[in-house]
Amino acid sequence: MKTIVQCDFDGTITKEDQSFLLLDSFANGDWRQLLKDYREGKISVNYLNTKAFAMIKEDRQTLIDFVRSRIKIRDGFGELLACCRRNGL
Repeated sequence: MKTIVQCDFDGTITKEDQSFLLLDSFANGDWRQLLKDYREGKISVNYLNTKAFAMIKEDRQTLIDFVRSRIKIRDGFGELLACCRRNGL
């Protein structure tokens, strides 16, 4: 049986949630109301993500460049990757 280590960019690997950063910077609309509705159990996470990210109209490269210029990886993440590689994870 293999072990999988799952990490994402919502504050696990990164110091800041990259989705929120993108939405705060580029969404044309009140995506935070959708987040509030989600947290109150009024909508699903799928609905939140679909509607919120539809508010972003910038092209992919603009978004990639923006994230690359702002992303801060948490201390120790490189060591975690190295440990996973050494142990076949």
